[in-house]
Amino acid sequence: MASSDEIDAPEVPELADDGAHLDTFRAADMDDDAPAADDVVDLDDEGQPIAGPVGVEQISKEAFWIVFEQSFALPGMFVPIWKPLAVQPDEKDAARSASDAVYELLEIYFPSALMPQSDTLARLLACVPFLLAKIMVVRAIMADRRKPPSGAPSGGEFRSRRAQANTNAPPEAGSPLDWMDREAVAA
Repeated sequence: MASSDEIDAPEVPELADDGAHLDTFRAADMDDDAPAADDVVDLDDEGQPIAGPVGVEQISKEAFWIVFEQSFALPGMFVPIWKPLAVQPDEKDAARSASDAVYELLEIYFPSALMPQSDTLARLLACVPFLLAKIMVVRAIMADRRKPPSGAPSGGEFRSRRAQANTNAPPEAGSPLDWMDREAVAA
């Protein structure tokens, strides 16, 4: 076992330039409203900087409503059985309220989702069809589990097959060979 004075400690390299490598690093001044030297500058058609920031406006509630309504109509455009999923005329008020509520929630929690060409909205729209398909699979599995097993009585009470076969009814009157009279001649 080596003693503590024999263990080599890792060497810390000393900087020969005493921080001179940081001289080329530029950052915006926290107190100054001017853009940093490395910031993106918007230019006009002549290549001149545009005064003031160019803001991208988020989509309006009206535009969001149109997208919201069309997103429910879209499945029915491809597969006719999904046409009832579209917002029906008698549902317009409730659907508009839901659309406005979703818009306001996005405005609070995910404002970037309301920007044109939003990555957040694109990701949400990419995952929604997959999630809906999986929800439909779960519903089908649950419906299959609720079905009675094949051969089970359709009534409300349980009866075994033995009880169904044995009704204890008296035999029909007549000879045990009466069934032969009801047989049809093979053609």
